[in-house]
Amino acid sequence: MLGELYIVLKNLVDGQATFYIQDHEDEVQSTSWKQSGQLLTTQCKDRTLRILDPRQAKVAAACESHRGNKNSKVVWMGNSDRILTTGFSAVRKTVRSIWFFVFPMALVEAFPKSRPYLRIRTTG
Repeated sequence: MLGELYIVLKNLVDGQATFYIQDHEDEVQSTSWKQSGQLLTTQCKDRTLRILDPRQAKVAAACESHRGNKNSKVVWMGNSDRILTTGFSAVRKTVRSIWFFVFPMALVEAFPKSRPYLRIRTTG
């Protein structure tokens, strides 16, 4: 239905929903699967980066990502624990971030070389 804020994954053979989660507070702007197919990441208009575990039917981790209200994109970097996001700051400057997913409860943001440090953001 239009206007509903949820993600549904369906079995292609029988068309039955195998995963359903209604945790997004706004429009999902981008999704990306980990290469192994075990985890899914979403970037939402509510400025939240989420890691979803379809096998457990839950959000494995979530944190605030880009503060701007323009579209943000997310790409899982192969089968690694790194996620690349692009978006905008509150003053509309382009921001690129690499996140390290520390299973199961934290996302670690690595900043560009001009600011060589890590900031840990835990979920919850």
